[in-house]
Amino acid sequence: MADIPEEFRGMKILLADDTPANIQILHRVFADQGLEIFIATSGDVALENIRRSQPDLVLLDIMMPGLSGFEVCKALKEDEATRDIPVIFISAKNETEDIVEGFDLGAVDYVVKPFRLEEVIARVTTQLRLRRVDQENQKLVEAKNVFLGMAAHDLRNPLVCIRGFSELLKDEDLDVESQIEYKELIHSVSNEMLTILNDLLDISQIESGKLKLTLKPNDLGKLVERRVHLNKNIAKKKEIQILSELESLPSVQFDFERMGQVLDNFISNAIKFSPQGTVIRVRLKQSENKARIEVVDEGPGISEDEISQLFGEFQKLSSRPTAGESSTGLGLAIVKKIVNAHGGEVGVTSEVGRGSSFYFCLPLDAPA
Repeated sequence: MADIPEEFRGMKILLADDTPANIQILHRVFADQGLEIFIATSGDVALENIRRSQPDLVLLDIMMPGLSGFEVCKALKEDEATRDIPVIFISAKNETEDIVEGFDLGAVDYVVKPFRLEEVIARVTTQLRLRRVDQENQKLVEAKNVFLGMAAHDLRNPLVCIRGFSELLKDEDLDVESQIEYKELIHSVSNEMLTILNDLLDISQIESGKLKLTLKPNDLGKLVERRVHLNKNIAKKKEIQILSELESLPSVQFDFERMGQVLDNFISNAIKFSPQGTVIRVRLKQSENKARIEVVDEGPGISEDEISQLFGEFQKLSSRPTAGESSTGLGLAIVKKIVNAHGGEVGVTSEVGRGSSFYFCLPLDAPA
């Protein structure tokens, strides 16, 4: 006799049949294979149990006390809370019109009694597989809706700012100093929007499997020196010093631009969350057979609860940037995906009130 695949263990089935022998056989088979089983011996009880337990699949007899199986199925499909639960009829009614009526009411399958266990198991497995796919697709849709909603929110605010300042610039009596100020603000806010859009495009590319890496031997030391140099002016405005502490390492296979994006994220976050007059250290060293780059700041630190959420999408810290800098909440999610695509690992150690150390590691023997 075939088994239910282990991946479906724990899913829920409701058995509705007024024949104890049928219930006993099916209950034993499915319960022994790790499924959670609910039982009903009448149509009224079946409908009540389905609404309460929300099973992944219903095996439904037609001729039962109270409501018939047809009536139960009709009620399920009319209820938004239960309409997507698949129903398989198992019945002695084997006339063509009965089978057609079952499908017309929304059943996904029809098994005629006396049934063969192997056939029932095969049909149940098929429907559980389809149910799992449907649930996963629903989660993707929900995640996409959340993603779009948050992205729209993050883009709306800077757009409102740009519109407001551009309206002010239309004032013919506006003095030159105010014109310059508003133009600078529009430029700054538009850069924030560009960052958000770039992050959204990066996430979209990565999730669709279209992220392309140009892997070739590169010098991590040069990468660090370049990114530190590019960020020094930004840090200087907050009177923050960036220091490099570099060990000499052999070349590593990586995409120079993408890993520059990773390091920029770490350094820019350190600048955002560091108080005025502090020091940021960017270190490159060898750790066993890996190259390790870490960015160490003297910021507020991160609690253990927040550390576990850091590399998820749209995650933002309770700590706020020290100069009001903006954040999309996507940067670290992108960082993790890029590093993972290189066969590396990413992480953070932190102590509240003492600062944080964000790091990523790449294998020294990474294949081309």
